[in-house]
This record gives sequence, C-alpha cells and structure tokens, in this order.
Amino acid sequence: VEKVLHHAWADSTLTGYGYAVDRFLAFCTAEKIPKKFQLPADKFDLCAFAASGAGVHSGSTTRNNMAALKAWHIAQGQGDPLCLSHPWQGSSRLHYVLAGVQNLAPDSSKCPPRPPINSAVLRTLYEGLDFPCLRDVAVFAAACVAFWGQCQLGKILPNTRNDPALAPKPTRAHVSRSHRNKHATKLRLPRTKAIKSGDDVILVAQSNPINPQIALHALSKIHNIPSSAMLFAYQTPTGFRDPHLAKIP
Repeated sequence: VEKVLHHAWADSTLTGYGYAVDRFLAFCTAEKIPKKFQLPADKFDLCAFAASGAGVHSGSTTRNNMAALKAWHIAQGQGDPLCLSHPWQGSSRLHYVLAGVQNLAPDSSKCPPRPPINSAVLRTLYEGLDFPCLRDVAVFAAACVAFWGQCQLGKILPNTRNDPALAPKPTRAHVSRSHRNKHATKLRLPRTKAIKSGDDVILVAQSNPINPQIALHALSKIHNIPSSAMLFAYQTPTGFRDPHLAKIP
C-alpha cells in the first residue's frame, strides 16, 4: 500500500511537501510541542503553525504547507476524514487563520507580473545568439519548442544536470513526423506532472527565422549525439552536454 500511495503525488510535489513537513517539525521543536501532538497534529498547533507565517509568507505558501501536512498525515495512516479516532484537524478556525495570513501577506512575497513572451522576443533572442556556437543552436531550439509548443521549460529540460526526473524528459528519439499532418513535427513528452503516460506536442511551420521545425532540424545536424541523449544536447570538445534550467553551460 505504501509503495502505491507514494505514486499518488508527483516527485516534485513530494519534494516540496517534505520541506514543508520539516518546517512544521522545526516549529514544533522551537515551540516545545510534545510529539504526541505533532502526529496527528492538534488543531490548535496547526493554526499556530499557519499563523507563524503571517506577515512573512504569501497565503499560497501557507496553504501549500497545510496541504503538505495533510498529505503527510494520510501517508502515515493519520488524518483520514472518515477515521473517527484520528481525523484531520483542519478546522473552520484554520480556514480563517489562512485567510488572515493571506490578507497580511507582505508585498515582498508577491512577484510582479513579468512581461509576456511573444514572437518579437523570440526574434530578439535569435539576433543575439551566435549560431556557429552549438550551445546557442540548442538554446534557440529549446526556446522555439517551448514557445510554439506552449510547453513549460520544465517539461523539456531537466532542472539540473543530476535531476532525478531526467528520465521522463524527451530525447532525440522522441521527435518524429506527425501521423495526422505530414507537414507537422511531433514531440513526444514521455511523462508530465498531469499525464503520467505522456503527451504529444505538435509543431507546425512558422515564419523564419523563428520556425521551430527549422530550429530542430539545425539541432539534429549536430553530430556524434546518441538518439538516447536529451533532446537539446550539444557537442563540446569534451563530449556532449545536456542543457538544464539551473544553468546552460
């Protein structure tokens, strides 16, 4: 049961939830809350932990912390709403505490809207890159695929070079011609957070020089890259490298 239950949440979600649980346990230690009131968590302690974020965190951060604690309780066999002996103590009072944290959120916890990415930005990127540089070929291909395929970068690029979620990212072998439209290119995403079985991204021709098909074709011309390599891998004097979100070397 525990093995199956673990797959109820995405790996990235579990990682974030783990940090939230650690923060709660640190809070309990600092406030000298006995362990018997930590799991299952007492309703007052849940409210106190939520209130500790007032004026510091955004309302969404505090709500995510509560979601993490509820998931932690369920995974530990606690907090089931149908369990009369150990129900989740998310009371009406907690609901109003969370609303208060939301209203007291500092301006620093809110990021201002970023300017939208459009085709003009993509053209500016094209003009600023040096295409004899294979790294720039890979960067531009990734940008075109993300923009025209309406993909989050996290779906096509690993977060870091040692990202444990590297396997579900597309490789060169995941690019093919679409069966529905012979003029379109299909990129298979092996797995997404919402669709575990994967999904398809269809790319059609666009005006040059920001055509995703041409950008992918230029990428495919980089030699000595195995088909099993990440889609946007490029050649360097010491071998091929996989671009990632943390930093493109």
